[in-house]
Amino acid sequence: MQKGATYASIPDNLRHKLNFNVIKDVYDEIIGTPINITKSLPELAGKKITLSYSPATQADEDVINSYLPKPHADGSPIDPSELPSSLPAYLINLKPELRIDGVVVATGTPVVMGNTETFKMTFTGPNESPDVITNEIEAGEYFGIALDLGKISQEQMTALKTKLEVTKAKLEAQDFSNLTKDDILGDLLYTTALSYHEELGVMNFVTAKTMGVAAITLPSETIFSFELKRNFAFGIPISVSSGGLAMDADRLLVLVKALDGNSSKAKKIFQLSGINGSSLEHSVPERLLSTTDDSAQGISAIKALKIANDQGIPIYTINQSNINTILPQLQVDADVKADIQNAVNAGKEVLVSKTDITFNGWTGCGYIIIDPVTGAGAYMISGGMNGSLVYAVWVAGLVVLIILASFGLAALTALSALAFGAIISTIIANMPLITAEILYVIPIIIMAYNYCSYIPEAYPIIVQALCVVLMTIILYK
Repeated sequence: MQKGATYASIPDNLRHKLNFNVIKDVYDEIIGTPINITKSLPELAGKKITLSYSPATQADEDVINSYLPKPHADGSPIDPSELPSSLPAYLINLKPELRIDGVVVATGTPVVMGNTETFKMTFTGPNESPDVITNEIEAGEYFGIALDLGKISQEQMTALKTKLEVTKAKLEAQDFSNLTKDDILGDLLYTTALSYHEELGVMNFVTAKTMGVAAITLPSETIFSFELKRNFAFGIPISVSSGGLAMDADRLLVLVKALDGNSSKAKKIFQLSGINGSSLEHSVPERLLSTTDDSAQGISAIKALKIANDQGIPIYTINQSNINTILPQLQVDADVKADIQNAVNAGKEVLVSKTDITFNGWTGCGYIIIDPVTGAGAYMISGGMNGSLVYAVWVAGLVVLIILASFGLAALTALSALAFGAIISTIIANMPLITAEILYVIPIIIMAYNYCSYIPEAYPIIVQALCVVLMTIILYK
């Protein structure tokens, strides 16, 4: 054994880092001021990260404020119906802002509202190739970004819960002092993404322990976002309105090793983790964001496939032996077909419904791309998203509030009209229930897996995955 170099602190070239880059277009890096900032992972550990937009100038903010309802002279509350459902995008310029724990750390080039920018997160580490996560973001959307750097601690969740309780009390008391949009909207988005990581982490831990497997979470990332719906004229965004909420689990990495050397256990863990992860993408937002008067509804790959199956729509397993026969029969988006073709060409197997489904105003399909060797998979919905879409009535009123530089009295009164205190109450009430619910569901999933393990190995691995999904749903009910 030989002693290596010693250091007073970890050298910069041996640190794991994350770079954030928001770019307007190909010319932005030359003549613009794009967001381009790098932080070490210890600097980001346990911190809220958000990417949002604010008015580029006072004139832009004046335009936005002109669409806010004025406080009533008699002091009566603003009705949510008074909030605008859309904004004239072409009249408003915005600037992207990256915040860490509510503090702006980088500001980008101004852009017309509704225009598409490219958002990249690049994970780097010693002796590792950079892993670039690329997302499109429409100017005016709001991203809550949660990192899981190994485990989400109970202390982190408790601190976040305490902060939400303070915000709730202020909103209910009409005490708007020192409240920012990141305290309210940023926390809502970030809490949902972080809860997803916490719940999936506990599920993976319990499953691994039950199966005799060591599982270590590597740096992972999930975005929960407010999305825009755009109306175009001659290729230019003319108006924007609320497009709902979206969960996108871009990077979920787990290192797995069976304690008894049985390599097949790793494949089982990846299958179960993928199924659990996809189910949580819709169930976590539904549970956290539903109120007594408004039930949030989400769609994920697993849920879309279940709905298709319940409606009698054929579910196909596609591989290299049958793709030429089945692919022409699919009545789904051309991009989905191209994704399936590329996946099968790369040796993957795909589970997909024959036709789209319609759910809560969304039309599309869910599909799963599985590596038959490792069991790892991508659980997708139409639109290229590795996650879910979520709809709630109160989201429609956010389009004007989400882009304000700061919340004045009218904006904060409007938030009260949207019953944000009740929404935050729901989040607070459900956060402590996560672990208990997981511990109830995990044995059910394992029972389902054991039942489905009797499927002959000659069948594609994805058939067993679908069996586990359906049996879990049956046993859970």
